[in-house]
Amino acid sequence: NGDLFDDSFLRDTRLKPMPHAQALAKIDRYAVVVPPGTVGPIAVSAAVYYQSVEAIVAAKFLGNMADTNGDMVLQPCVLGGLCDGRQPHTEPPVVEGAPPVPMAVHSWTMTVSGAAPDRQTPTVTTYPAPGATQVYDDVVVKVSFSKPVRPVTGQSFTLSDADGAVVPGWVDQIGAGTYGLFPNAIHLKKGARYIARLAAGVCDFANNCTTQDLFWPFVVASDPEKALGDTSVPLGFRAAPSVAADARPLTPVRAIAAHRPRQPRTTQRPPKHGFASRH
Repeated sequence: NGDLFDDSFLRDTRLKPMPHAQALAKIDRYAVVVPPGTVGPIAVSAAVYYQSVEAIVAAKFLGNMADTNGDMVLQPCVLGGLCDGRQPHTEPPVVEGAPPVPMAVHSWTMTVSGAAPDRQTPTVTTYPAPGATQVYDDVVVKVSFSKPVRPVTGQSFTLSDADGAVVPGWVDQIGAGTYGLFPNAIHLKKGARYIARLAAGVCDFANNCTTQDLFWPFVVASDPEKALGDTSVPLGFRAAPSVAADARPLTPVRAIAAHRPRQPRTTQRPPKHGFASRH
């Protein structure tokens, strides 16, 4: 009809609170079809996302979630959406549009009859990069695996300050192969040094497990405007196979993505508690 943007229509699909019958919804819509000749194993991921606000509301209250470069195309650069090369520098990661926020993510492995046993140990990449010195103070520390693994918890994935005190927080799966560690305080101390730790014993579904703890230090930027980082969550299982999760403590591992300067902006970064589980 000549509008620059497509019309949008809202449908109320909210669930009722417990204990109402309408508090639960069964979704049985998809199937995994394995073509003949597939060798396997097959990685399967299922995720439920929600988009917390519409773009017009975000433009008024959250700034960077609208059409920030004025090209009349929303480019969220997440979940395989349109992207013009920009990298996200916010939590949740997005460059335009309302960010898809994970509510539940699960990954597992399907074996194929007759296939050779899987004996490869999961490999891992980290964010921030080991030794990074200009990290955002509201960083969500991330580990990404090369294959589905059994759940990573706050007991095995931890963050400590320079004195060795554990930073209170919680861990959740936020992508097909990625887990995030969310500090309870949201903002870490500016200019402070921290050490992230992934304990040994992370296992895939064939019971191939890492055998050593993995540590990586980083320093929070003293000036938030000089902080660097790419907060994006890799699609699928992108951990570099040459980087072992059982690397020696403080051995550098390849980061999820190279650090890049934050794009200039005139609006405030949205708070990280946009993630569903922060509410």
